[in-house]
Amino acid sequence: MKKFSIPAVAGQPFSCGKESISTAIMYDGSIYFHAYETATVLGFTNPQMCIREYAPHPVYLSVEREGKHYQGKYIPYSDLLEIGFKSTLQNKEEILCQIGYFHIAKRVEILEKENESLKSLLRETSLALDTSLTQTGKVLELLNSTTEVLNILIAETKR
Repeated sequence: MKKFSIPAVAGQPFSCGKESISTAIMYDGSIYFHAYETATVLGFTNPQMCIREYAPHPVYLSVEREGKHYQGKYIPYSDLLEIGFKSTLQNKEEILCQIGYFHIAKRVEILEKENESLKSLLRETSLALDTSLTQTGKVLELLNSTTEVLNILIAETKR
């Protein structure tokens, strides 16, 4: 599981007053955000209720921070947007745009890494196929030679 530090905006990572979303987690191929921090940053005074009502896809994860493991509820970007749309903060659009930019940048970074992995795998597969083709050619040559020898032996035994 990868942990991403979210870049600072106005002094705090996606801050709103004293609260901020400090980390995003890569889980099961998607980026997840800390649910409680998200609800708090987006202005909800009762984050637990907000998460229950507006975040239908939370996951519980154990995340290592500063050498300690913490259990937490994390939500995918789609749930974060749902919470954001329900927010009454005046600057919710700015906060959502910043988080959206971060999300897109991380997805692009992940896709580029996956693309490089696929390129590498394709190169390895291509080399393996070339080797297999070469070996198949050698086997065919050997079979042809063996066939010629067998034909000679058959011809001699018929005499």
